[in-house]
This record gives sequence, C-alpha cells and structure tokens, in this order.
Amino acid sequence: MVGKGIMITAVAVGAVGTAIYTFSDRTKREKVMNKVRKKRSSNQIKIDKNVGHPDPYDVKDNTMVSEGALYAIQRYNEEVQQKDENKTT
Repeated sequence: MVGKGIMITAVAVGAVGTAIYTFSDRTKREKVMNKVRKKRSSNQIKIDKNVGHPDPYDVKDNTMVSEGALYAIQRYNEEVQQKDENKTT
C-alpha cells in the first residue's frame, strides 16, 4: 500500500512539473492551446455530423439508442406498476 501511494505521488509530481515546464513559456503554451482547440473543434464537427441523422447501418449506434429507449419505457412501467400495487394494498 505504501509503495502504491509513493507511485501515485511521483506520477502526480511529474505531471505537475511537466505542466509547469510547458505552460511557463508563452510559445509552448500557445502551441498546446492551439492543438487543444483544433482537437475540440474536430470532435464537435464529428458530433454535429451525426446528430439527428442516424445511419441505419450503424449497428452499434442503433443498439445504443434502442437500449436507451427501452430503459425509459421499463422505468416508466415499473413506476406505474408500483403505483397500481400501492392502490390495491
């Protein structure tokens, strides 16, 4: 257990040190921020592309949507059944 704590502390100190080194110089900071902005905007483009227009051949996406819809229906049915059981008892 002690060794695990030391390892976590060492990793945290290393991450903080790297962040301080990277962000202390203005040009390095700007490079990192530009990369983050590019990545964020490219992810947003991918998300916006699929919103509202599901691909009928994307099996994983369709399965996820159907499971989500079934969860809501199942939850509603359980609540209605509990209310009915409470009324009868």
